[in-house]
Amino acid sequence: MEYCLSKEFARKLCIMLDTGLISYQHYSRWCDEIIETFEKPPYWIIELSLKRDVHEAYNVVCEFIYSEPCIKFKDIDDLYVACLFLSYERGKITWESFLLKAGQFTDGSDSAKHECEYFYMMLNDYENSDYLKTIEENQRKEITNEFKLEIDEISRDYSIFNKYL
Repeated sequence: MEYCLSKEFARKLCIMLDTGLISYQHYSRWCDEIIETFEKPPYWIIELSLKRDVHEAYNVVCEFIYSEPCIKFKDIDDLYVACLFLSYERGKITWESFLLKAGQFTDGSDSAKHECEYFYMMLNDYENSDYLKTIEENQRKEITNEFKLEIDEISRDYSIFNKYL
């Protein structure tokens, strides 16, 4: 099996950890498989395999990402929103939480596809409708269209961990 252990992939792994899209159950067996496969597995994978706490796991991966040699990364704000969306789709957060967290994350962002007001206006409409399912569905369709590429990219990376559940 081929494993992507690049800093670019690790950065997406950090987003998945930070948004709660993946947990210890997702990454522990993935790490174990890599450790068993490689004669000299990367140190950060060994460290990650030992961390049950998601915040500690996040720190391990971040330490690897920002270690030497440093590389320039593409902007990830929209991938973060995609991770939140997948968390919603998998029932980990509510639609209201998705909109609030997406708005909070994009607040002050200069690289996100949409400013925070985009999400906050949707949240206001949803709350003002008394949480109508039709409003949620229409907004979900809009988000799916707006972030299709990012959702597809994160879905591919997330699927790596599904076989370990």
